[in-house]
Formats: sequence, C-alpha cells, structure tokens
Amino acid sequence: MNLPLKSQKSDYNYNSVLSFKKGKYFFYIKELQVLGSGDGVNSAYQDMLLKKDTLIKEFDEGENLNQ
Repeated sequence: MNLPLKSQKSDYNYNSVLSFKKGKYFFYIKELQVLGSGDGVNSAYQDMLLKKDTLIKEFDEGENLNQ
C-alpha cells in the first residue's frame, strides 16, 4: 500500500509504503530512508511521521551551512 504524505511545504510530499512482518507494521519512505514501526498501523504511521519531520527540520536548520 502506498500512501502520499502531505507536509506543510509542497516540496516535502513523499510516498510511503506500508508492510507487515513478524507481527509489526512498518511505514517506509524510500527517498528519505525513513522507517517507522509499531504494533498497529496508526502507531507505525505516527512513528514514521515523527522521524520524517525530525529529519526535515534538521535539514531546514542546516540548509545554509555552506554559505
């Protein structure tokens, strides 16, 4: 299952893939190499969103380091 992820900035829209393995759910964003996991679909999705938002925030904060 592929789900589009909407963020506040249109540049940050990514598709995620949902999988289920060994009793756990996983959401994966290939472009960002972000993996969220949980015992349920919602908890896995929320874990993935938190990791994605943290990664994007870090890149936004360091965006101008080379200038």
